[in-house]
Amino acid sequence: MPRKASNKQSFLHGAVILAAATALIKVIGAIFKIPLVNILGAEGFSNFIISYGVYNFFITVSTTGLPVALAKMISEANALERENQVRRIFRVTFQAFLCVGLFGTLVMAVFCKPLSVLLGDELAWTSVLALAPALLFVCVMSAFRGYFQGLSNMKPTAVSQIIEALGKLVFGLSLAYIIVKNSNSVFLGSAGSIVGVTLGTVLGALYLFTSKLRDRATRSPGNDTPDSQREILKKLLALAVPITLGSSILSLLTMADNAIVLHRLRSALGYTASLARTLNGSYGSAQTVYNFPIAFITPLAVSIIPHISENLALKRVKQAAGLTESAMRITALIAQPASAGLCILSGPVLRLLYYSRPDVYSTAEPLLRLLAPVVFFNSFVLLTNAILQSNGYVKIPLYSMLIGGVIKIVVNWFLVAIPSLNIAGAPIGSICCFAFIVVFNVAAIFRLFPEKLSLARMFLRPLVSTAVMSAAVWAVYSLLERTFSDRSGFIYTAIATLAAVAVGVAVYAVLIIVTKALRKEDLALLPKGEKIALYLKLK
Repeated sequence: MPRKASNKQSFLHGAVILAAATALIKVIGAIFKIPLVNILGAEGFSNFIISYGVYNFFITVSTTGLPVALAKMISEANALERENQVRRIFRVTFQAFLCVGLFGTLVMAVFCKPLSVLLGDELAWTSVLALAPALLFVCVMSAFRGYFQGLSNMKPTAVSQIIEALGKLVFGLSLAYIIVKNSNSVFLGSAGSIVGVTLGTVLGALYLFTSKLRDRATRSPGNDTPDSQREILKKLLALAVPITLGSSILSLLTMADNAIVLHRLRSALGYTASLARTLNGSYGSAQTVYNFPIAFITPLAVSIIPHISENLALKRVKQAAGLTESAMRITALIAQPASAGLCILSGPVLRLLYYSRPDVYSTAEPLLRLLAPVVFFNSFVLLTNAILQSNGYVKIPLYSMLIGGVIKIVVNWFLVAIPSLNIAGAPIGSICCFAFIVVFNVAAIFRLFPEKLSLARMFLRPLVSTAVMSAAVWAVYSLLERTFSDRSGFIYTAIATLAAVAVGVAVYAVLIIVTKALRKEDLALLPKGEKIALYLKLK
């Protein structure tokens, strides 16, 4: 009989917990990065971006495949009530995670200078060095997270992620501010902010360690004979390696793309290292803002996927197709106005967020306007990847992202070298990359279902509502901007921007109900969605 642990959440409940945590972490991340730009400036923030890119690559290699494999093996053993097998699996994999973490930390620490030079910013080595210990603690956390996810207990993972993000926010900003104030060095300040990231991983690992101790105290000894360590390790690697390779290829392409932008600015256009870093930092500040709306779209994708998976498991293909269409329509309903609003209000939004850094927002404004459509495309990349994976087609997203990554690198290589474009070539490369992935994935999804999906139902009505909303936002902001033309300052910009956003939200909310762009079955997929549909009187 399968084990019924008292703390076991339903599949959907667990997905919602992780989705909510993901949204909160994205918000905390934005709160961290926006003040950080104001503290470090564009050049110092570029230093932060470079070091964090190295860290993300090693994190992907170290933690992407192993936690998934561990969760699967723990889940299988727990379902069969093989308690000794569960304990041995965790012990063996924890040792593997520890070795990987130690190796990665040593590589980052020993080769911090060559890595920084390779990525186009030789001054980033202090930040890379400060971040090296974080890799060890992240690997430790990944072992614990894989264990708890295998037991269908998502709470420790969610809480540890929030603790990690808050630690990064508090310690990172504090150290960056203190160091810059006392040393007047944005590069040392960048390293200080990275130390905060490391301290956040330490706090997250400590929470998971105590959670594991409490869990161990509640579990009864088993009487089963576990597999040998060799067999467990062999199975772990067989599951983890393919996932890790796929994810690390895309991460490597992303890191290479960032390096290419810096190198092309310096080699093709003859920009100084300082100017190249400044432009890259301004682009990074625009990316921070563009990533913010996606934080609220990702949880929807995650919470919807279990519904699709359940219907596919029960061979209810027609229902799965309907759910897929609803999921894509809900994403379009959010992503389309987010992209349009960000494009129209890119200037005032950046002026409000980086008010003390006019050099940052003046350069970032046209870059954010170019990035605005990527909000739509990236949202659909996240959703369509999840839909394909829930159907068992794990290779299609891998191929589409790999090709998209190559497209981005090629486009950036040529466009960044054009003097009139320079750093603006990077967001254009992102548009080409994500647009290709969406088209590739959506075409694959249409081939999967015999029940034809409707592009008109998914995109046309939301698009009409978005167009009217965009006109309203532009009109309100333009009117208030002219009204305040003889005045300037943070307060007046904030009033005009918030008023435009409020009018846009109200107009759009009414339109999607009047045009029936939002349906009752769409809201039924979301937590508390049926109550919302009843309140709105949707049919």
